[in-house]
Amino acid sequence: MNIKEIYVLNTALDGKQIFYLPDFSKLHLSNILIDDVKELMIEKGLLESASSLTMEGVKIAKRMEDFKNAKKYIKLGPLVIGIKDEHEGVLLKHIPEYEDYSFERIDLTDSALNITESYPFLHETDSSPADIEPEKLTLEEVQKRFNLDIENCVYLSTMNLEGAKEVSEVNITNEMIFAFEGNLYLYDRGTGLLFRKGKNEILQLIQERMAA
Repeated sequence: MNIKEIYVLNTALDGKQIFYLPDFSKLHLSNILIDDVKELMIEKGLLESASSLTMEGVKIAKRMEDFKNAKKYIKLGPLVIGIKDEHEGVLLKHIPEYEDYSFERIDLTDSALNITESYPFLHETDSSPADIEPEKLTLEEVQKRFNLDIENCVYLSTMNLEGAKEVSEVNITNEMIFAFEGNLYLYDRGTGLLFRKGKNEILQLIQERMAA
């Protein structure tokens, strides 16, 4: 679905902004444009009419609702998971080339291994981490020293809303995982500390981040 179709489906919920999506208020959709979007959604089988959803539309709206109600989110590259409970989450996928988004159910059991298949560099090394102290570096220093690009690097972040009443109380982690010369590294963008890690440690970290 494109962002306009999501906007229309979202009006069947509470109409409020959805985390990790473009700002709805900047779409500036007139009633005429909304009617055009609805016509296309009818053709796609998402709407039965301008005012009612098909069963497929209901299913997608329910996944969107569960994503919106998540108390924790994990972002790995372009993938975002809204954690529903300890067993299930909703995966938000974005394909920038087509400006396409999808909401998919995901089983959180052993999902770290499955979700990291999109990043081969995480599995190309099985070296054990050296017993060395973490190094304090700026993000710019890390990027220059290790020649980072999309082939050997992925950003990992989490946002835990559980128990937070104010924005300042939201628990956030912001890390970067990358490979260099057969080794895996974890850079904590909050503390500026760089760690060398083993593959199993990285997978375990991702699994821990995905825990409810």
